[in-house]
Amino acid sequence: MIANWTVAISALRAKMLNRGLLLPDDPIVNGKWHPCGAGWYNLSPALPLMALFHNTSDGQAPSVWQEDENRRMTMAEEQRVRDAAAKKPTVSPASRAAVLGDVNGRHGRRVHTALEAAKRLLIHILAVGPVATEEIRAKAGGAGASWASVRRAAALLGVIAERRGFGGSGCWLWRLP
Repeated sequence: MIANWTVAISALRAKMLNRGLLLPDDPIVNGKWHPCGAGWYNLSPALPLMALFHNTSDGQAPSVWQEDENRRMTMAEEQRVRDAAAKKPTVSPASRAAVLGDVNGRHGRRVHTALEAAKRLLIHILAVGPVATEEIRAKAGGAGASWASVRRAAALLGVIAERRGFGGSGCWLWRLP
């Protein structure tokens, strides 16, 4: 069923990024909850495409995403959402809060900014080692993050940029310190 999701995945990534969550590169589509950073996601294998995601640190209810956001859900689909939400894990998965640091707003509530989302994205991308800036730019664009936010996040994280190769065959690589 992942084939049905391939087109819709970038729109879902952008929605999740706004809530401070990063969908994995290879998401699991089986109608069950799976950890992603500081929250959980659930991709339904049944049509129409529907996803639930929940950031356990923001205190909000799980969000529902559907491919056609203008279409109203049927009663059966609403029940499917209620059933899935009832099975949502209550425990927060291991978070990267120690690496990212807390971004707190008034009254101690967690605030999800574009910069924080870009930091999470960079940590996720660079966890495997040095990555070409063109690949980072493409993944950031696919996730809905602006390049300016990614550059600011890189500076805050102390990302190291290195040139590999010469001339047209060379490229810039970014890596975590």
